[in-house]
Amino acid sequence: MDNHLEIAEARLLHRDLERLFAPGKSDASTLEEVKRLCESGMQTIEDPYCQGVLRAIEQHAVHFFAAEDPGHPAERTALGRVYLLILSLLAAFDARLEELEALGPLAHFRERADHGLTHRFGAY
Repeated sequence: MDNHLEIAEARLLHRDLERLFAPGKSDASTLEEVKRLCESGMQTIEDPYCQGVLRAIEQHAVHFFAAEDPGHPAERTALGRVYLLILSLLAAFDARLEELEALGPLAHFRERADHGLTHRFGAY
C-alpha cells in the first residue's frame, strides 16, 4: 500500500475507531459502527497486517460491547483487559500506517528499479 489516498483514508478510519472506543462514548449502535468501519477498512487497505488488525479489533469489539453484568468484579476485569487489547491493536494499526507512509517513496523507487534504473554502483 503506497497510495497516499489509501493511507489518508486509513488515518481517518483510525481516528473514528479511537473515538468510538473513548470512555463514555458507547451506545447501542457503537458496535455496529465499529463493525462497519473495520469492514470498510479491510476493503480499502491492501495491507495484510492492517487487515488482520482490523479483523481483530472487530472480533474483540463484540466482546467489549456485549451486554454483561458490570457489577460483577470478574466481568469488569475481563472488560478492562479487552479494552486494553483493543487500545494496543489501535496503536499497532497506527504504527503500521506510519511504517507504510515511510516506505512509500522507497516502494516507488523499487518500481523504477524494476524498469532498469541503473546507477554507477549497479542496478537498484
